[in-house]
Amino acid sequence: MDGITLYCIRKELSEYLPLRVQKVYQPKPREVVFSLWGGHRFRSRLLLSIEPSRPFFGLTSESLDNPKNPPGFCLGLRKRLEGGTLAALDQESTDRVLYLRFSGHDDFGDTAPFTLVMDMAGKGANIGLYRDSCLVVSLLPPDGIRFITGHGYSPPMSAKLDMLQDPLPEGFLGTLAATLHSRHETSLKSLSSTVQGLGGDLARSILGSVSVDPESEFSEEAAANTSDALFVLRDHIRSGQLCPALYENPKGDVWVHALPLFHKTPVKTYDTLLQAMEDCRLLSIQRHGQEALMAHGRALYNRVLHKLESRMKAQSNDLEAAKEAQKYRLWAELIDSSGKKFPPGEEELAVLDYYKDPPTMTTVPLDPKYSSGDNARRYYAKYQKMSRAARVLTRSVEALRVNLAKIEGAGRAFSEQEGRGSPSDMRRALATLEKIAADAGIRARSYPKADKVRDVPRPRGSQETPGITGLPHGVRSLKGPLGSGIYVGATAQANDYLATRFKRPGDLWFHAKGVKGAHVLLRPAMVQEAPQEDIVAAARAAAEASDARTSGKVEVDWVDASKVRKPRGGAPGFVTYTDQKTTLVSLHHASPTSDERSESP
Repeated sequence: MDGITLYCIRKELSEYLPLRVQKVYQPKPREVVFSLWGGHRFRSRLLLSIEPSRPFFGLTSESLDNPKNPPGFCLGLRKRLEGGTLAALDQESTDRVLYLRFSGHDDFGDTAPFTLVMDMAGKGANIGLYRDSCLVVSLLPPDGIRFITGHGYSPPMSAKLDMLQDPLPEGFLGTLAATLHSRHETSLKSLSSTVQGLGGDLARSILGSVSVDPESEFSEEAAANTSDALFVLRDHIRSGQLCPALYENPKGDVWVHALPLFHKTPVKTYDTLLQAMEDCRLLSIQRHGQEALMAHGRALYNRVLHKLESRMKAQSNDLEAAKEAQKYRLWAELIDSSGKKFPPGEEELAVLDYYKDPPTMTTVPLDPKYSSGDNARRYYAKYQKMSRAARVLTRSVEALRVNLAKIEGAGRAFSEQEGRGSPSDMRRALATLEKIAADAGIRARSYPKADKVRDVPRPRGSQETPGITGLPHGVRSLKGPLGSGIYVGATAQANDYLATRFKRPGDLWFHAKGVKGAHVLLRPAMVQEAPQEDIVAAARAAAEASDARTSGKVEVDWVDASKVRKPRGGAPGFVTYTDQKTTLVSLHHASPTSDERSESP
């Protein structure tokens, strides 16, 4: 995420301010989540993450863990910001530093201004809460450079040019062109080092648009053309003429940019940058989880295969040795049949081996510590023991051969999921590996819970229906006239799922009034109020899925999904709700009409 993309995110999110802070969470050591509310037009969670490999600022709908014992930073934010208001968003030029301006509460409960600084600028990244230019609490320990306990924030120093400042200094374009031309570097490195907030992908795209080789130095003409292209780009950014899109490289890495990258083919375009950023994060998390799954699966496969092969080798050697049991039975019989009896002290016995044709003299080794009879009994006992071992080893070696074939097949199946399998497919393949290990008596370390990853929905953009894929049995999805997602329960369990687990902030819930029927959820597009046309469509779906569907007109209650509650111990699908409104739906018309009127709970 470069500074220009962050600038566009900030500008888009600022349109919904002010927003009330309902709750603050810290699901991970380097992440903070604010649950924000702005009436029906905005209900979502704002995620701030300074993870080194995946920094993020934007909205999220993912289910995040809420630790039972919140860290001190989270408690500090809750004490001062919960119940307050996010009033403004500012940025340090076009650097990756944001200032979130809050109206919160001081230690005495009085209203007080606070500034949350989110610094994503490389080494030293941190998040800190300030009041009166004094650091109150920080996510990570203060580094003593940009974040200093008891002092104000010191932004990173930069000599780069800010092309989004308003107004531009006189002669800015000439200065920019001269600076680009004066650098004895490749044009790509020169452009990225001169203009603030410009990432490598956008810099390469700009150079391509003016036919400049990114690996060559700037000529005077090329520098002037690039400067003009940047000026046009500046106008597009400031006027909101963006083209948010999701991109992917051959390795599967995904990223988003607010502006078109002409040297790349987008995987998906979006109406809003906030949507694009959320989907990009979810897909990145899925890919990271898939990589962790693959690494765990490969390690498990190699460990189990090594142990099985080691057992196979050792038991095969033991089986070969056990096959010599007949030799000891022969020696025992030769000693007994010789008719010679003598006390301990002899080391060998010459006897006639009548098992050979013709019989020949042979020598039987003896243990001098024992008499002839004891030597014979010891050879018989050794024969019986090795015979039993041979039978057991034969069965064990055969089972090992079967398990080796299974583990090799499961390993191939698991490897085939790499790069194309979903997390659920990979987990099934991993479960097969673990079962084979358990059947073979090998204890396999289970996959760490913290690294588990769920299936992520396909990107939701301008061409997609909002919602999630992979709905459980009994839930069908529809598309509203203006693109909202409509979800209808067909069974009591499906109704229960929609009303308790599937709903999220901003959803509307519908049910035919006073009769049995399906629960219906209407999910508007991200940060949008549900259009009236989609509300009518959802009400019609609830009417048609009720026992009153044969009536000419059906009254349908609808309410914000957060007002729907399931009583403890209630039967599946049974809920209570308050503050509902009622819509009258006519089922005899091609397009339903609605006459909305308020009704007491």
